[in-house]
Amino acid sequence: PPPPPRAIPRVIARDANEPIATVTCVALTRVPVRATAGLLGDVRAHGAWPSALAHVKRARKAPDGAHTMILLAVARGEGDAKGEIDALDALAGAVRARCGDGTADDAGAFAYVEVPASAPSTKDEWDEANEMWPVSLVVANPHEVMPVPAATAEEEAYAVRWMTAAVKAAAEATTTSTTIGNCAIIVDPASGEEIARAVDESETHPLRHAALAAVDYAAKRDVATYPETVGVQAQIDERRAEKLARGVAVVADDDEDNVNDVKKRKRDAGTNGATVTELMGRPYLCTGYDAFLAREPCVMCAMALVHSRLKRVFFAAPNAETGALSGDKAGVRRLHSVRSLNHHYQVFSYDVDEDGLRAIADSTH
Repeated sequence: PPPPPRAIPRVIARDANEPIATVTCVALTRVPVRATAGLLGDVRAHGAWPSALAHVKRARKAPDGAHTMILLAVARGEGDAKGEIDALDALAGAVRARCGDGTADDAGAFAYVEVPASAPSTKDEWDEANEMWPVSLVVANPHEVMPVPAATAEEEAYAVRWMTAAVKAAAEATTTSTTIGNCAIIVDPASGEEIARAVDESETHPLRHAALAAVDYAAKRDVATYPETVGVQAQIDERRAEKLARGVAVVADDDEDNVNDVKKRKRDAGTNGATVTELMGRPYLCTGYDAFLAREPCVMCAMALVHSRLKRVFFAAPNAETGALSGDKAGVRRLHSVRSLNHHYQVFSYDVDEDGLRAIADSTH
């Protein structure tokens, strides 16, 4: 059987002993205070500032106290800070218009500066980063840093069973290569029932990766199991209203805050597939289900699993080139860490290599 899986958190805590990772930028170091606001507007209009550095503030007070320092662009590493800006005609023109030729033509007014590459997630990290350059503090939400509870023996056996099944199915479907392909199995953890499975079908269509195909088969199973007969939407709305009414009735004599608490608890319970089915009379996409894949999903597949509302995603073999979930930096090949998404699932990797995949495929478990 595969080893115990490793949980891949959404937020990665930085080792306090490691130096802050930095990005080199070009800064204009002597901007007159009166020209600061206008030049900042020009810089935003003319320069494409990377979203990965959205936490970095574009301006700070210069050491002399009479000027402002403004970040103009990410450095290209040419060794000539002024030359890099001169090569950006629109930006160079904005500097000259706002600051005059005396500053725009002075090579000493331009400098390379280091800024923190990642947004700090704690007050201590923020204090350390601000010593380098002012940044915004992005505090992680409690659910982002909440540790994953240790699995029970029953849960481990459940995960091993389906992970092994996914790897074996991927191996059985691989007929034209010595490398094991991919298979995705969607399972309802509440009942232990297999909802859908699929192997890679991209030879028939470029979008038919294993995860996408499995989601498609899950949707077809949903339609077949819960056919759209008479007034299905009306029934769903009626059940939802009944559930909400019962919750409100429990606190009918209390204040509005308590009523809202009941509604919130109902929303929280909505992450459980069985609860959603009971509430709506049918499943909502793949809410509350688990996905087991032989290989780490790509960005396209990982996003499809987000849209399908999976609860947990397990994969056996990470993919350092195209995998979307096991990156060592939040937001970079770690899609479930992107805060703007409207759904997040838990991710677990078994961290096996090609030999490990083959061993699982050949096992008798």
